[in-house]
Amino acid sequence: MFSSERLTSALLDQLPHHVHILEMSGGSYRLKPIENLEMRTMNMQYRSN
Repeated sequence: MFSSERLTSALLDQLPHHVHILEMSGGSYRLKPIENLEMRTMNMQYRSN
């Protein structure tokens, strides 16, 4: 991405000084449909046995 490995290293070194890190707990809305699909699949397999 950058022409120089040195430049890339310097930019990445400064990045943490200019960002805000947010720690979030709880379920993921993005993964929720996948988890629901897995649960339905498990329920169908359980019922068929």
